[in-house]
Amino acid sequence: MFYHLIKNFMIVILYFFLAFSSFGRSQGSFERDYLILKKIPADYRSFGSICEQVARLRLKEKYNPKKFNFLVGLEYRNSNRVLGEVDLVVFSKKDGRVVIVGEVKCWKDLDAAVKKAEKQLNRFFRSMGGNQKIFFYPKERVSIKFQKKVFVNAKKMYFSQKVEGKNPFKNNIGLTLSEVKKLRKKLQECQRVKECPTVR
Repeated sequence: MFYHLIKNFMIVILYFFLAFSSFGRSQGSFERDYLILKKIPADYRSFGSICEQVARLRLKEKYNPKKFNFLVGLEYRNSNRVLGEVDLVVFSKKDGRVVIVGEVKCWKDLDAAVKKAEKQLNRFFRSMGGNQKIFFYPKERVSIKFQKKVFVNAKKMYFSQKVEGKNPFKNNIGLTLSEVKKLRKKLQECQRVKECPTVR
């Protein structure tokens, strides 16, 4: 009987530990993301921008910031027109080689979103493999000048918001759509009262 009491007690303790840990990670991620993003100049008028910023934070958890740079927003053009823009680029500080090119979609219809994201990255990599000269325009200041050759062997990554149940995206940013909206509103208010930097 004593054994069963101890066993049941340990099960209860384990249950609460797991529940608390799961809740803590969810809540901690929101507050932690806010505290980091409030220091970074960004334009949140576009809803997609907040998802891109959070996705960059998730990539920094996977790839060592001492070895890699993380860019949000890279426009690419030929000599005549803009061909497109990719949301995320992770590249080596050592040699400038790109390891990740990513797209982020925080949409309600994730099936449509993943098709759109795949189409965008496929178009980008077709342009990298073509013969035409491509010009790159980063949305943030970076220390290198991008060339097509640095994208050879880069991996595609797709991010959505966190959802319950089936998700066609392999990666999520760790926040639900409602949490993303709340985070965006909080950062916009912080910028409005001039406690957070804005893009000049």
